[in-house]
Amino acid sequence: MISKDSLQHIEELHAPIAKQLKTLISVAEDQIDPDLLRLTVERVDAELLLKSRETDSHLLTGKEKAWAEFADQFVISVSAINDSHVKAISGDMTADEMYVLAHALYVIDMSRRLDMVLEKVLK
Repeated sequence: MISKDSLQHIEELHAPIAKQLKTLISVAEDQIDPDLLRLTVERVDAELLLKSRETDSHLLTGKEKAWAEFADQFVISVSAINDSHVKAISGDMTADEMYVLAHALYVIDMSRRLDMVLEKVLK
């Protein structure tokens, strides 16, 4: 989720923060379905880097499409997420399951943004 170079810089500058970041990333990676993780990383990257998506939306299931739209909206403007976005992904999920998805999305988004910034400022 974050490049090895960026993580190494963080470790050199602030080892305790690097340890916490690794923990956040590990929890996110361990608790989300690997296919959903891949889709989430792809969507976040596409929005942040303004590049095309690798997975065509017609190949996604209804649930995956709903998650992809939720992830896109999260990256673009988290405050614009509305009840229809939440309802489309929640289905029969528990609050804990929703938290796991939200946590993973936040960590992926935050890690990618941090990576982009560090790439510019730590040259």
